[in-house]
Amino acid sequence: DTTLPAWLVRLSRALSANGGFFGGASVFVGDAVTVADYALYDALDVATRFVRLYDNNATPLLDHAALRAFMTSFAARPRIAAYLASDRRPPHANGATAQFDNGKNPPPQ
Repeated sequence: DTTLPAWLVRLSRALSANGGFFGGASVFVGDAVTVADYALYDALDVATRFVRLYDNNATPLLDHAALRAFMTSFAARPRIAAYLASDRRPPHANGATAQFDNGKNPPPQ
């Protein structure tokens, strides 16, 4: 499918256009963490986790250094890191009621 790769290109461009990472910023937009940072992190995390259901070796962010840097930086924030390491974080990206990735319904092979 070409949808995810196309969106990753768009998000990489937006991050660069907003001064992200290689422009000296540590957030997606502006000078402080906003809901945009949480939304971007969540979208990239879910996409990566979902892609890996089908191919455990998949690296959808391989060609997107700025997005990888964003993910690493955001996940390293102390409260985010604590949440990611906690039991509060759902083990399945799409939740227990999702069609896939819920431990009960493996993805089609």
